[in-house]
Amino acid sequence: MTAERRVPLLADVDVLVVGGTCAGVSAALASAKAGRSVFLVNGAAYLGDDVCGPMRLWLEPGETPRSELARALFAQTPVAPAHVKWTLENALVQANVDFMLGCLPIDVLRGEGGGLAGVVVANRSGSQAVRARVVIDATRRARVARLAGGRFTPYPPGIHRFERIVIGGEPGAAACVKPELIGQVDYAGKVYKAYRYTLEIEMPDDSPRSFMRAERIVRDATWQEGQAVTSEWIWEIPADAVRCKARVEGEWPGADAVELDAFRPEGFDCLMVAGAMADLSPQAKKMMSRVTEGIECGARLGELAARLAAAKAASPACARKETKTERVPGDVREAPRAPGMTARMGKDCVVVAAGGLPVLAEADVVVAGGGTSGAPAGIAAARAGSSALVIESTHGLGGLGTLGMISRHWYGNVCGFAEEVDCSVG
Repeated sequence: MTAERRVPLLADVDVLVVGGTCAGVSAALASAKAGRSVFLVNGAAYLGDDVCGPMRLWLEPGETPRSELARALFAQTPVAPAHVKWTLENALVQANVDFMLGCLPIDVLRGEGGGLAGVVVANRSGSQAVRARVVIDATRRARVARLAGGRFTPYPPGIHRFERIVIGGEPGAAACVKPELIGQVDYAGKVYKAYRYTLEIEMPDDSPRSFMRAERIVRDATWQEGQAVTSEWIWEIPADAVRCKARVEGEWPGADAVELDAFRPEGFDCLMVAGAMADLSPQAKKMMSRVTEGIECGARLGELAARLAAAKAASPACARKETKTERVPGDVREAPRAPGMTARMGKDCVVVAAGGLPVLAEADVVVAGGGTSGAPAGIAAARAGSSALVIESTHGLGGLGTLGMISRHWYGNVCGFAEEVDCSVG
């Protein structure tokens, strides 16, 4: 049970975009162009994670950039991830759209009538609230719609198809899955072959545990000797959807003609889903997953959000937490905020009512951070017979030694776990 607390107000805007995908950025730009105040938050430490995360650096056959943003992103292919990140950031800066990275949505704000009025986000400085007249959910799995209580079609248990890109190295002769050679990439001054692996994996449900299991299976099956870089996470066209005011059946009508009510969840007037989690047929989802189509749809949704925001009056907002499970004593505390964050925020606060938080797990040892020290700490605790849980916010374990690519020792005593890792990876 958590006590009532006051969460600092980070921003109070007309339109809030949650998610830094290309579609999300396009929506933010369109709302700003229409004269609305806009704020964007993204869970990743960069923008364009729908391109850079799964390494979708190529356009599909027949895919042509039409908008100014799409042409800037794909001036040449394969596109460099750094170019994607800079282009999207620069576009927001030029449009005077404020944004913040490393922010995950954890709750929603409700207005006087119970309608959606914003989002509570969490980051390294604790939690803050963003009040908004209209919210655009551009997250991968429609996180805001879930927090708000939106209805979803079931995620069908069974075989699901996932893709992963591996750049550099050669597929093993005994590999159980043969990849598709899709081109070449200039990476760190060298030219490497790029391969796309497609695997079919049994998925019992859409829980984080199931996706983590699929991620591990795909990573194990696609490792190549001499690989230089890989997708941060596996890619799947969503098999489920948010139930919306309309549904697109059959073929994709095109971003210019698609019914926008298919992106507006049932029961919400001021919430939109900018992505393939919208209420679309499988054929339409496949087309909507294309970056260029997402940018076009995002722009139309941003324009609609601007019109809705102009017609909606602001109302006081608060966050209500409701849990129906058994409760145990406890409270939520936050560390003092960094001076930079304190200076950014004003004195306004939003009340978060007393409530509960779901219990993720029970463990003897919890390690926050799975980096160079954290991952070995969790492994050592488990080897000692304790139940251990390692919590990591990035897409992999090992920290500087893996994701940071500082994988060579300088001076030091190479023994213990460091020696074990060296022997394991050669």
